[in-house]
Amino acid sequence: MESEARSVQLSAQKIAGIQRERQQNSLAIAVDQVTGMSKWLTASLFAANSAGVITVLNTADKLSGPALPAAIFATGLIFALLSGTAIQEIYNRLSDPLADLVEYWSEIEAGAPMDHVRQLEIVGRIEAVSKWSWAAPIPGWISGLLFV
Repeated sequence: MESEARSVQLSAQKIAGIQRERQQNSLAIAVDQVTGMSKWLTASLFAANSAGVITVLNTADKLSGPALPAAIFATGLIFALLSGTAIQEIYNRLSDPLADLVEYWSEIEAGAPMDHVRQLEIVGRIEAVSKWSWAAPIPGWISGLLFV
């Protein structure tokens, strides 16, 4: 009986090691992708809309109403910044529960008993943030449309 319990504990520790490694890899990939995408998207949208504002201002004397195009491009700049901020906010809210999940699996791997309540609480926090992750890129799409 004691041998079976020890075998189950070792199996749980092995599974926990796999889960910990998987979560660490997922967290590293998420950080890398979100950081890279956020920087690229924000810089691209900011540059495109800035160029639009500069072009409108440089040709203001030739345009009958430069205020509307300048306002559209300026709004595009604001949405570019909002997009980068929204993506960073999603990552910031997701990073703590992901780190907690890595810590949880590390503890199990080290021999601590599984705590399903804690595990479900952490996963629930991840799902709560992930539920709204689709909304973060929307300001970027609006910025891109304002440039067009």
